[in-house]
Amino acid sequence: WGGLFRDAVNRMVEDLFSPHFGLLVLCPNGRNSVGLNNEKYLPDSSRTSPRAMQMFEFVGRLMGMSMRHKMCLPFDFPSLVWRQLVGQPTDLSDLAAVDVALARTLAAYRECEADGITDDESFAAEFPDQYFTAARSDGTEVEVVPGGKAIRLTFSNRLAYCDRVESMRLKEVAPQVAAMLRGIAAVVPARALKLMTWQELEVAVAGRPEINVALLRKHTEYDGYHRDDPVIQRFWRVMEEFTNEERTLYLRFVWGRSRLPIQRRWPKKMKITRRSASDESLPHSHTCFFSIELPPYGSDQVMRRRLLAAVHFGLGGILNA
Repeated sequence: WGGLFRDAVNRMVEDLFSPHFGLLVLCPNGRNSVGLNNEKYLPDSSRTSPRAMQMFEFVGRLMGMSMRHKMCLPFDFPSLVWRQLVGQPTDLSDLAAVDVALARTLAAYRECEADGITDDESFAAEFPDQYFTAARSDGTEVEVVPGGKAIRLTFSNRLAYCDRVESMRLKEVAPQVAAMLRGIAAVVPARALKLMTWQELEVAVAGRPEINVALLRKHTEYDGYHRDDPVIQRFWRVMEEFTNEERTLYLRFVWGRSRLPIQRRWPKKMKITRRSASDESLPHSHTCFFSIELPPYGSDQVMRRRLLAAVHFGLGGILNA
């Protein structure tokens, strides 16, 4: 394929993820700048008209074309979508990957007995004015069961509520994903997808998330450091030496994303802030602000070890905020 054609198709896919297009919605984690996968999008479950289904099928055709011709088009879907495309079951971990706040809420309801909440009265005191309603991925509040706005959530019915909400959210985009699968199957044999894991399909369609260090450096600002300081030069040398997998971990640690945005739609710069601490200290990150507090490490080796320790152990929330 020629460069102009590839660029045109790439821009076409980028436009699909534009908020002005309205076919896809940024996942709740992304809208609220919490958790991971802040850059992932879901099909808009409210788009159910025949015309919308045709559009989702066209999205699938583009995905099939990307897969067949190794175009690595930037389809930023979460595991919730990729799993359904290959026929693998989804679970609560897929929900948490796009809506960590809801996953934590459901966990709090299900496990409340561990906190001494064992009856309807204590449940109402801890979780007042809750009903059988929940938000969809686009933020719209809906009833979990008919008449749910009038059914109070209690200790006795909480497990049924959690099961219904989890099922609703895991299946809400099934019609749209089915249309996308029809589009893919028009280009790639559907039986081939059944032989793949969801991770393999993601790589086949969108490629591996290559972290361009030069691009990241171009979109970085400093607080307490200057771009020519030895510590900053050391930081960028280490980033260049990282494998792409290590750079991806770093990006998730500092921003909650696994891919860099495209150059013409860069929402905010990364900020490297000086942290007055010793070589034994680890850096801290603030994913909401795309920033890292970096101690003035004295060597490339120390810089590398501390950054790797942070990105491996900080993703659980200990070192990031």
